[in-house]
Amino acid sequence: MPDYTMGAAAKAVGVGKATIHRAIASGKLSATRLDDRSYRIDGAELARVFTPKQVPEQSPWLPSDRPVTVPVHRVSPPETRPEHPDAETIELRVRVEMLADQLARERRATEVLEDKLKEAQERRDRSEDRLHQLLLERSTTGATMTTTPTSTTSTSSPAPRGGLLGWLLGR
Repeated sequence: MPDYTMGAAAKAVGVGKATIHRAIASGKLSATRLDDRSYRIDGAELARVFTPKQVPEQSPWLPSDRPVTVPVHRVSPPETRPEHPDAETIELRVRVEMLADQLARERRATEVLEDKLKEAQERRDRSEDRLHQLLLERSTTGATMTTTPTSTTSTSSPAPRGGLLGWLLGR
């Protein structure tokens, strides 16, 4: 089972890092302290102590102002189950749950993208209809577009020279 950092463990079970730290300090949750003073928590140990909860996830495909709450079916802690599965079974259950969470998030992101695509297609269709109407109106009214070229050339004498030299020479 994968190891978690304190932040990743907190996110996985839907609690704060302080809660994970208190569980480690009280001895309820075992963790390995690394040289850089961070903790590594075994996934099976995390599943033994904490029952993961509904975790609001943010997909990179969704706007940040629309958090998505993903319903998650979690494994109950070993104390409430009639049998105590081994670490490999717990690891597999956690992996299945993580994949189910990811699938639910991806499905939601797909729905949002499909809605956006449908809206864009509807806008395109309305724009095409409006363009067709304008072209019909133009052809029925007999209006034609004419352009007249504008001339920017001048036949007058050159402008007096400006700046300091012009001032000194009186031009």
